[in-house]
Amino acid sequence: MQIFLKKISAYIMSKLFKIKKLLSFIVCGVIALNLTFAYSEKQEKNVHAKTVAELQEERSENEKKIQQLRQELSQYDDNMKEQQKYQDTLTDQIILMQNNITIVDEELNRIKSDISTAEENITQLVKDIAQQEKDIAENTELFKERLRAMYVTGNDSLASAIIGASDFYDMLSRVEMVNRIAEHDSDLIETLKTQLETLDAQKSALESEKLTLETKKAEQETKKAEFESMREEYNQAFEQSEEYLDTLKIEANQKQLDIEKLNSINEEKLKEEEKIKTAEENARKAREEQLKKANEEAIQKAKTNAEKKALEAKAEAERLEREKQEAEKKAQEAKAEADRIAKEKAEAEKKAEEAKKAAEKLAAQKEAEEKAKKEEEKRKAEQAAKEEAERLAAEQAKKEEEQRRAEQEAEEQRKAEEERQAQEEANKQQQSSSGFIWPAPGGYYISSGYGARWGTTHRGIDIAGGSIRGTSAVASRAGTVIMVNNSCTHDYAKDYSCGCGGGYGNYVLIDHGDGYSTMYAHLSTAYVSVGEYVEQGQAIGAVGCTGHSTGNHLHFEIRVDGTAQDPQNYLN
Repeated sequence: MQIFLKKISAYIMSKLFKIKKLLSFIVCGVIALNLTFAYSEKQEKNVHAKTVAELQEERSENEKKIQQLRQELSQYDDNMKEQQKYQDTLTDQIILMQNNITIVDEELNRIKSDISTAEENITQLVKDIAQQEKDIAENTELFKERLRAMYVTGNDSLASAIIGASDFYDMLSRVEMVNRIAEHDSDLIETLKTQLETLDAQKSALESEKLTLETKKAEQETKKAEFESMREEYNQAFEQSEEYLDTLKIEANQKQLDIEKLNSINEEKLKEEEKIKTAEENARKAREEQLKKANEEAIQKAKTNAEKKALEAKAEAERLEREKQEAEKKAQEAKAEADRIAKEKAEAEKKAEEAKKAAEKLAAQKEAEEKAKKEEEKRKAEQAAKEEAERLAAEQAKKEEEQRRAEQEAEEQRKAEEERQAQEEANKQQQSSSGFIWPAPGGYYISSGYGARWGTTHRGIDIAGGSIRGTSAVASRAGTVIMVNNSCTHDYAKDYSCGCGGGYGNYVLIDHGDGYSTMYAHLSTAYVSVGEYVEQGQAIGAVGCTGHSTGNHLHFEIRVDGTAQDPQNYLN
């Protein structure tokens, strides 16, 4: 009877366990559904977060560029201020030179006036000297006439004075008169001679003064020429500074435009971030609403199923209760039978004890077997894992071999491509109908063509490639080197706005005759010098990044009568 009741109880517990299991399964389904939605939400968030992160990173990079541009713009402002100060200094020097020229002109005018006065004085002195010489000659002639007269009469003046005297006092008077006449004539001549010597000295002094003035005039004219030359140099320096200042203003305006463009881009990216965040929020709300609805439906379904199972369990319990009552009745009826079999029970218990021991022994044996089985399963699992590892290793080796073969094939394809490019380059090296060849051997490509670029005209082509730096630029056609700049030290990893060499950096200009010329710019160094004759294909310099250049490349121009042409029209 007890065995029967135990069976009934076990049956009821089994039913209840099934109901609990069903409820647990429903609850687990709801939880799994929630986790699925949560995982889906997380994945979607991750996708959007990654997109937002990329946008934020791009905005950060743009902000760095903006900061760099602002620093460069500040440097441009400093340079323009320095140029303005330099221009002010040049203006002061120009004014100073002009004042010096004015002073020199005034001094020259004074000297010229003094020279003119001296020349007039000299002219007058020459006239005076001539008159003095005339007077001396006349007086000398009169003196000679008196002497001749005295000589003709046979008496000298003194003898005549003595002989003709009426008395001694008259003789003394006549002797004194004769002496006075002689002295007068002598004094007159001496006076005239003295005046003549004075006039000659004055003339010499004036001529010396004139010579001194002429020397001063030459010195002042030399000073004037020097001041005018210095003024011209300052004017040229001012014009060059003005041109450089205009260039700085243009480049500064371009930097400002770049900053505004990047700010505009960042604003657009920020708007895009807001759109993504809004979309994510809407999606999250939709998912929450969907999840809530799914949870409610799952709970309602579980509740309905649980209620159904509960009713079924209740009916089953009532049935079992009836069976229990019937069983109890039968138990009472079987009590006598139970007493009867009590002895048999004792014997059965004894047998049960024995059976228990046997069962324990069997259980121990079974445990040992289970342990052995588990160990065997473990060994098999380890063996399987080992075999799987070996299989994976073999697959990895196979993949590595396939990758090696793929790389080998890629290398063979690369070599084939290089040979093809080399052949194309060899074809390019063949002279075109105009006689020009490709100036950058090695199969490099045109990164920027001739024509409009950045609001200006790009007057040549840019030839670039990953390995072009340091390779040789060759003469596209034979000719004579007429210009070379090899003074730029700024090369790679520099401010791209470097104005060295007028923006061309290190360059070579070759004259080919018939009005044709070619330019090779942004060289790291030039191999040739002015006046040197170069053959077609001869290396003239190494490709670099000097001057106004953002990367390693060769800028190549073809000019006809000084006017830039599209090189592709002459190289194809």
